Amino acid sequence: MKSVIAFLLATVVTVPITVPIIAQDAGPTTIRTLVEAGRDDDLRWPDFSDYRKHLVNFYEPLNYAFAWSRNGKVTPQSLAVIALFESADVKGVNAVDYDGSRWGARLQALSTGHPDDI
Repeated sequence: MKSVIAFLLATVVTVPITVPIIAQDAGPTTIRTLVEAGRDDDLRWPDFSDYRKHLVNFYEPLNYAFAWSRNGKVTPQSLAVIALFESADVKGVNAVDYDGSRWGARLQALSTGHPDDI
């Protein structure tokens, strides 16, 4: 289940980064496409097809809207989860499995609007 949470957050935080400066109404289409594909090559573990059912259950009631950001800004709750991912080694799991080292660059790219920096 930890992997599902990691993916949920990674998808919604990286979607605005990998497809940056997209209109808010384009977000649902992008998220739906990623969920249906079951793959995102920007992730440490790009094949998440085993979690497709969980992602559909999470995003479908939201109409595939951004869940972890509002108006292009990552929510405080998302930042708290990202902090846990970055320090996962302290909890006895590998931070790299949660893209721990990649979050800083993702957040920086999101805040500056420079997707090519990733």
